[in-house]
Amino acid sequence: MEFFKLQGAGNDFVVFDNRDGAMSLDDLIAITPRLSHRRTGVGADGVMALFPASDNQTAYSMIYRNADGSDAGMCGNGGRCIARLAAELGVSNSHRFRVHNNVYEVQVLPDRVRLHFPSKPTIKSVEDPQFGILYQVCTGTEHVVVNVSEHQLKDRQWLRETGKTLRYDPRFSPRGTNVNFMLSRADHTVDLVTYERGVENLTLSCGTGSLAAGLVSAHQHDHPPGVHRISVVNSGGILQAEFRKMDAGYSSLVLEGPAEIVFKGKINV
Repeated sequence: MEFFKLQGAGNDFVVFDNRDGAMSLDDLIAITPRLSHRRTGVGADGVMALFPASDNQTAYSMIYRNADGSDAGMCGNGGRCIARLAAELGVSNSHRFRVHNNVYEVQVLPDRVRLHFPSKPTIKSVEDPQFGILYQVCTGTEHVVVNVSEHQLKDRQWLRETGKTLRYDPRFSPRGTNVNFMLSRADHTVDLVTYERGVENLTLSCGTGSLAAGLVSAHQHDHPPGVHRISVVNSGGILQAEFRKMDAGYSSLVLEGPAEIVFKGKINV
């Protein structure tokens, strides 16, 4: 079976064009851990497939599974990557696709992809004895954002251990959460490292995590209502988090950044 390897700001994926419906969801879930393994498989943060569209509003359905086979909810970098592949396969550069019950709109540009989210999240402050406040926000999937120092952001072992602890914290049960360690550089720039649920490790970037960090940064700096754009510096590259701040909550979320096809190949599954 033919597959494609894509990456968006270092977040990497194995992707199948399954618009003919030859592969079932159970098939995809079953092969995901093996394909994602970085020593014995292709190596990826997760596996995706374009499934047949379920309605006339969308070009296809995006099915995504974390490296361990679990359902991630929405994956922002995955959404940008699958749209890049869809455009390469002949889908219009501007199109819509479905993830679960939500429809996402995308523009595929030569050097970047803009992905529009239907979410209208709010930010919940959670008191914490270690960090003071954790910021809980859902940008298509569950996240907490933690303010850290520059020293902490460079300590990979501490980030892994702390990320794993918070990921399974009972306050965020039953699904757990992704954990984002954020360092604000200025009003419109943050550095970010994410411990991703389902990957169970730090990743080079996280799209929905970058959106969550952008929202929390605007919240902390008390930005006025209106459209804001935050540059989120991940280990794998810079993503742009764009959104409209309202009197209560946020809307018009857009994740923008690079997405490229790395190679394609064939594998027996």
